[in-house]
Amino acid sequence: ERFLQPVLGLGSRLGPVIFEFPRVESADRLEGFFLSLPKGVATWALEAKEDLGLYARMMEWGVAPVLQISSRRAPLSRQWMAYLEAGGGSQTMPLVVQADLHPSLTTEEATRSFQPYSCLVREDEEGREALREITKFARQNKRKAFILFHNRWEGSAPWSVGRFLAGL
Repeated sequence: ERFLQPVLGLGSRLGPVIFEFPRVESADRLEGFFLSLPKGVATWALEAKEDLGLYARMMEWGVAPVLQISSRRAPLSRQWMAYLEAGGGSQTMPLVVQADLHPSLTTEEATRSFQPYSCLVREDEEGREALREITKFARQNKRKAFILFHNRWEGSAPWSVGRFLAGL
């Protein structure tokens, strides 16, 4: 109640609600949690750092997998292919993607290298192209796509957004 009431009170202004679990030890526990959430009121999404094999189960639960650019994850293009192979292409739920962390840096390295986050410091054209591919897929299939940009990806989220949009 303390969580759901304020979240659901946002109505149509509510974007995806992303749950992050650092380690997925039991898919059954996750299943119980997600199946207990109300259906059709929000885009529930899960950021599972290490387990590409969960995609099919997550979609059965009505949960959008969070695809992510990060040095802690497989390349975005590989995550995207795994998502499609798990049946994600035939789904109607929104796509959720985070451009979170430059693929060659740790969080600490990115923070140290990119501050004060005022310009692009280390561009990730491979990641940007994968984002564009996902966006084009969403547009062609009339699906919503939420793409979240972080300063730790390339050095400045606003500049990353501009560079991304220029290539669409």
